Amino acid sequence: MNKTLTILLQEVMKAYSDCNGYRCEKNLHFRAKDFCSRDEAIEIMGRAIPDGYNEFDASLLKSLPEDSQVTIAREYSVCIYVRSQEEMSSFDLNKLKAAELNQQKTGEVRIWWE
Repeated sequence: MNKTLTILLQEVMKAYSDCNGYRCEKNLHFRAKDFCSRDEAIEIMGRAIPDGYNEFDASLLKSLPEDSQVTIAREYSVCIYVRSQEEMSSFDLNKLKAAELNQQKTGEVRIWWE
């Protein structure tokens, strides 16, 4: 894992500390400074939330397009922002088990789980 991903992992571990035993206060209003690939997001979220969180499990991110650039967030619950060449209509809400899927003005797709 390169330095940027190591820093990203630390940020995410802190934001989701209530899910992984990291010794700091959780952050319910978090958005990572950098994005990562879909597969890196799966690895990072798998470490940060090893037992899942309500409907969310890191393996659900496998249904995102392969070219996805993922910005990990936390908006009270699990949230990510995704950039992809794929249209938002190709994102399968049922496979993702997400509560919300919204196109943002920035071109990103916001995906939020309860």
